[in-house]
This record gives sequence, C-alpha cells and structure tokens, in this order.
Amino acid sequence: MIKNKRELVQEGFANCVEYNANGTVKTTSIKQALSTAPMNPPINFAQITARDFMTWIVSMKKPNGNYHSFAAYAGHRSEFFNLFQDYHCVMSAKLVRELSSYFKGFQYNVTSAVSQGRGQIKVGKDSMIIGLYKRVALSMLENTSRDMIFARLFMIMS
Repeated sequence: MIKNKRELVQEGFANCVEYNANGTVKTTSIKQALSTAPMNPPINFAQITARDFMTWIVSMKKPNGNYHSFAAYAGHRSEFFNLFQDYHCVMSAKLVRELSSYFKGFQYNVTSAVSQGRGQIKVGKDSMIIGLYKRVALSMLENTSRDMIFARLFMIMS
C-alpha cells in the first residue's frame, strides 16, 4: 500500500517504515510501527474504499498464477473487518455493502476459474505425513500421563 496507494497510508505510520538496500520494506519496522496500535493507525480508515481492498485481494494469487481457495480470501476480508475494530474505527454501512457485493462477484469469478482448471478445489487441511505421525504416536505411547492417553486417542479417532 505504501508503494501503490500512498495517500491511504497515515503519515506517522509511513515515517516509521524502514527500507532495505534493495528497496523492500523491513518487516521489523512494520512490526514496530504496528506496536503503537491503536494510537497510530497504519491506514486512513475514512478514505479506504471497497475497490481499494478488492484490488489488493484480486492481486493475491499463488506463485503459479492460480487463485487461492475462497476461504483464504474470506479470511483476509474478516481480518479487514477486524482491523477496523482493532483501531476503534467504525466501518461505514456503504463500505460494508460494497464489500459484500464485490465479494459475491469475486466468489463467482474464483469458482468459475477453478471449474475451468485455473485453480484447485481444496477442502480441509493437509494430512500429517506418515513419518511425523509415527514419531508423534511413538512419543505418546511412551508417555503414560492422562493427557497423553487422551491426546493419543484423539489423534487415532480423528
């Protein structure tokens, strides 16, 4: 946002951000600037629009160019709503409506792309690799505490 939509970034926040020699933002400086929340908001909440947010969302793709799962995008939308709450800002009714409308259209586009083979439908989480499963199960078998007995049973049942 600092590079593409500088007018949305608060001056106090932008001044705290440091850059590496190659021009990329130092992650530590972002974390340090965010540590002053909620007194020093990173963006101007009154000026941000649904179009700004959706432009960022649409730009997020996997390295191979495919879309992420819709749940990943929905998670970012949820985080956007939480960002307003974290900085004690009220999202306007207009912004809420526009985000809802844009997101419905975006969901349609993502599902259409996935159905045409430009993405992958993934439900649930990746399973644990068998080597890791064996190590965890063995350490649970060796430990006889009540917690481990329950954890082992839970791992087997799920």
